[in-house]
Amino acid sequence: MNSTASMLERYHLGETIRFGTGVKLNQDGLFVGQEQIKLNTIQSLSLDESGNIVIRQLGMAEPRLVVHAITVDGVDTVLEVVNGLVREIPYTRRRSVTGWPPGSIGDVSARIGYDVRDLLITGYTDADVLEVTTGRCTLEELLERGPTPKRGWRWWRQRRR
Repeated sequence: MNSTASMLERYHLGETIRFGTGVKLNQDGLFVGQEQIKLNTIQSLSLDESGNIVIRQLGMAEPRLVVHAITVDGVDTVLEVVNGLVREIPYTRRRSVTGWPPGSIGDVSARIGYDVRDLLITGYTDADVLEVTTGRCTLEELLERGPTPKRGWRWWRQRRR
């Protein structure tokens, strides 16, 4: 049995797995120093250009943490084990940092600080909301600009003439 499989087995048995001095993993989550990150909030772990581990969480544009590779034993193993465990979590149990399922109305509303349903009711489109969540414009700029005109069947019909 390879080390990754044995670590996954130990994790599922409830044991704590240590990866060097400041990183450990158990049923409560991934611990980096004093910080605890629940596995169902992790989007991914990856390596940056310096070989450090970058931890991204659902609902956050910027990385949550960067762990210096020198403090971790078996960087590749950490990535494989944690990303494998994250992939095992069903989508319905995943949670953004807001506490809502990622991409849900509650998640997006919490991230932009405004009820998305109100935006949609007043004529804003999903594309308008996406501009705010991706940082292309602020909520204030969106509200000042107003909703993007919808191009319904009348527009399509006039275009075809």
